[in-house]
Amino acid sequence: MEDLIFRQKGKDGFYKIWHKPEKNIFIFIHSGEGSFVLRDNSYPMASGVLCFIGEGKNHYTFPDKPEKYQRSKLLMESRALEMIVKGMGLEASASNMFARDAFTMAILSPKDAEKAEEIFEEMSRIGDGDKLSSAKRCSAAARLMLLIAENATDETKSDPDPLQRAIDYVNRHIPDELSIEAIASACYISKYYLCRLFKSRMGLTIMDYVLQTRIVMAKELLSEGKASVTHTCISCGFTNPSYFSRVFKKITGVSPIKYKKQMEKVDQSI
Repeated sequence: MEDLIFRQKGKDGFYKIWHKPEKNIFIFIHSGEGSFVLRDNSYPMASGVLCFIGEGKNHYTFPDKPEKYQRSKLLMESRALEMIVKGMGLEASASNMFARDAFTMAILSPKDAEKAEEIFEEMSRIGDGDKLSSAKRCSAAARLMLLIAENATDETKSDPDPLQRAIDYVNRHIPDELSIEAIASACYISKYYLCRLFKSRMGLTIMDYVLQTRIVMAKELLSEGKASVTHTCISCGFTNPSYFSRVFKKITGVSPIKYKKQMEKVDQSI
């Protein structure tokens, strides 16, 4: 039901790679700085930050200095999480912080950060043979949720900076022809500043971001099973089916046709 990763250091397997987690994630940053990158925004990653990332929430992490990046994670299935939310009696506004598609970030005070560290350390001492291991981790998850609910930030409500405007523009115009010049013009900044801003805060070039976002959208369309590969290609802004197939395979490891067949088999097995 639950998995614990305690004080992991360095890069993980999804460094600068878009992915959807199979379980809900509670992540606490012990040290290091960088960004959590979502499809619609990026958020600061620093010591003392505690986050909830919902199951299926597309994201990747971008630590400035991977060798100094240390974090602890609790991975929890949605069924167990829903039971905890129900048992805590959270109001709708608070329970929405832990929805399947939620990303909720809390910047903890030194005192609360110490509490979070103690919770993860406590979980790390729970042995596999402990008959109450699941209950103890659920209790720990509830305490982490309280820390997040009490300290959640309102960053998403602030006025968008140039990077946010660029991300919004890209997401709205994925089916269209996109260029650095067009994106920069829409954000009222120079293309040189846009390129530097994207690289420093997102960890990749803006056109790489466009490609990755298009492939994420393509995977979603193919997973739904209604769109053909050709329709998916056009809907995601690719004008050349051969180029679309090459990029898709380079990023995902399989061709669009094979991916669509794999998703169809998964649906049939459910």
